[in-house]
Amino acid sequence: MEMPETGRPGEKQNEDSLSREAAQVVDRLLAEPIDGDIPDGEIRRAERLIVALNRLVLLLERSKLAEFVELLHREPVLFWRSFLAGLCRGMGFALGFWLLSALALYILNILAELGIPVLGDFIAELMVYVESVLRSKL
Repeated sequence: MEMPETGRPGEKQNEDSLSREAAQVVDRLLAEPIDGDIPDGEIRRAERLIVALNRLVLLLERSKLAEFVELLHREPVLFWRSFLAGLCRGMGFALGFWLLSALALYILNILAELGIPVLGDFIAELMVYVESVLRSKL
């Protein structure tokens, strides 16, 4: 029994052609003579299993599992992709923290200018402390 060729790794194939090849293999398997009689219930069960297997094959093709496994075997490519993803993720965290901190300080500054008694005093002290720390570092 021969299995259909799926091409070289990395070569994209159409879902229809792969499912047609799988159907041809199933047809060849069904056409092979079987010793003894098989009850009708077992044939129906086998047909349902074949349909379920075809669905599973299509789901695996759609999930691009083969491409992922191929990527796992190409360590340099995997390394650089992971490195760049981590670099971008770190830059995103840093930029997001910077923007949220700036927004929080801007809102605190506005609240301090409003002159709310308890909150305004606390924010004013906080702003003075932050400015003194920044001046001491420069």
